[in-house]
Amino acid sequence: MTGRHEGLEMPASAKACCGVHLMGKCDAVFTCCDRCPTFFRGPTPASLDVERLLRLFAFDYTESLWWRGSDENAVDGELQFYVTCNDFFWWGTADCERITQDDLDALEQAFDDAGAVGCREDGPELWVARKRGMRPQGAAYKYITEAMRPLFDACGPSRESSITNPVGREP
Repeated sequence: MTGRHEGLEMPASAKACCGVHLMGKCDAVFTCCDRCPTFFRGPTPASLDVERLLRLFAFDYTESLWWRGSDENAVDGELQFYVTCNDFFWWGTADCERITQDDLDALEQAFDDAGAVGCREDGPELWVARKRGMRPQGAAYKYITEAMRPLFDACGPSRESSITNPVGREP
């Protein structure tokens, strides 16, 4: 099996190293060999089905997926995945929710539910809202389609307006 480098044979351990191989090539962001650019060197999470997770996000929703590894917050240098939800629940806040193996069914359901109303791209934020039992901040609602609003409303009780949860205005 040839990697993304012309004429370079990928080692037998490449699958364990990369986690995902689509069409026989290393398309993951990790590394397939010592000659690849390295963004992350370390084990993929043994407790997380990385291929299933990446297939959920495919290529259209990758800006919602964030990962980290090899730092003080990682367990034994293990790669960790998150859904980014900056400014969605609180005004002016960088925010993310960690994805674990136990979350994959609910994450897939959120993608499916959002897709059923024509808004699959809202699946990651819907999953976070459900996991937290919290509606988005009021100001986020002007960017949420009418079809998605009942799904987000079902995630938790109404929220009081505050400096971190301003009331949204229709565009």
